[in-house]
Amino acid sequence: MLELMPRVLESISLIDKTIVEVRYKEKVKVDENDMREILDALYEYTENKPLKRLILITSGSTLTLKARLLLQEENKDRKETILAEAVIVNTLTQKMTTNFYLNFIKVSYPSKFFTDYSKAKLWLSQQ
Repeated sequence: MLELMPRVLESISLIDKTIVEVRYKEKVKVDENDMREILDALYEYTENKPLKRLILITSGSTLTLKARLLLQEENKDRKETILAEAVIVNTLTQKMTTNFYLNFIKVSYPSKFFTDYSKAKLWLSQQ
């Protein structure tokens, strides 16, 4: 059970036995400290078990460069616990940022961005 939810997240939850969903709050700016809290909470919640990730970046939410770099390095280092990752985005800026991030980690595990929740979930279930 997760003790404390990071301030920038709406929720972390299992949506089935193999997929964990991470949902950001609306209109938050995620900095490096926030990202560390998110990752620590995710590891605690999943007990570091290998799972697929469904990440929902809500409308108006952004990640600072330092937060993105921390996320990229951490996910590359922990690739054995990430079976696949789908990221849902809403804006052109989020698409561009996410595309850069996914290109960086695509050699580590399957990853793709979506604008549709159902399509992202279907893709993850097929991985």
